[in-house]
Amino acid sequence: MESTRCNLCDADDYAPLLDAVTRWGSSDETFHIVRCSNCGLAYLNPRPEEDVILDFYPDDYHRRDFSIGELGDQRLFGLPWRQAIERKYAPLLRLQNPGRILDVGCGDGFLLKYLEEKGWEVVGIEPGNSVCARETLSLDVFQGPLEAADFAAGSFDVVTLSHVLEHLHDPAATLQRVRYLLRDNGLVHIEVPNIASMEARIFGDAWIGIAAPVHLYLFAPTTLQAIVEKVGFDVFESGFAAASPNESAGFSESLRFSLADRGWYRRENSIPAESARPSVAVDGSGRWRVLRRLLHRSEAKLFYALSGLMNKVGRGANIYVIDRKQGNVAAA
Repeated sequence: MESTRCNLCDADDYAPLLDAVTRWGSSDETFHIVRCSNCGLAYLNPRPEEDVILDFYPDDYHRRDFSIGELGDQRLFGLPWRQAIERKYAPLLRLQNPGRILDVGCGDGFLLKYLEEKGWEVVGIEPGNSVCARETLSLDVFQGPLEAADFAAGSFDVVTLSHVLEHLHDPAATLQRVRYLLRDNGLVHIEVPNIASMEARIFGDAWIGIAAPVHLYLFAPTTLQAIVEKVGFDVFESGFAAASPNESAGFSESLRFSLADRGWYRRENSIPAESARPSVAVDGSGRWRVLRRLLHRSEAKLFYALSGLMNKVGRGANIYVIDRKQGNVAAA
């Protein structure tokens, strides 16, 4: 474990925010989340070193098991995958015509596959499991961190980082690298969990966005905007990501964590993939399973409506910014 300074303002003055345990694996270690006393950025401190952080990810992280013939049947966030991508990336897609895009942390590769079908030239970066993107979807994916990829300055029209920035040891440095890789007037699309959301306030250390210790930073709208401006981006648009109709939306999973912490719910010891159905109690059978399915369906409708309402009142669970690169930038 290593101690760190604030990545936004470099201050070493912070106050305890909350303690959290990992929600997968067998570790019972407690992790400490602090808030910078100078700028308000929340982050894990101390944290696992960069050379061991992948050991904390579950083996099935971003791992899908399907043949290419089954691509059309895949679902994301409870929707057919193409519809889910259109919904999630609508703010970006209405601003940018097809060009060359780099998806940092491309995971399963569904965004890139969708854009490739629409005439984009696509490239992915994935430091973790990229078997689905590289082998099943036959995408051009570099296996490793962004800093190790040999791309020339101004190589891309768009760079996306969806639920990536919070995983990075030095998000400011990565954003500087992204700016170097963008052409003038190029766009970067960033989405992260929102620690200022109503969901985070309700559930505290049981909020799914905590995800200790693999989420190293927890951004609010103010700190996300501050860090992109720090590296020289102009914020073009910001808002809250569209609520998902999936039964495993954040409210639902956070509720399960909270109930499990109180001994009122038993669940598998794993965070489900984005496309997975919600974790269910591992005991019980027959009519109780039927009852749980009915409860999950009712719960999904309730939390979907609640998520949409929170977006409208400025307390949504996931925030996005679209930033434009202006002018030239020195080599990174």
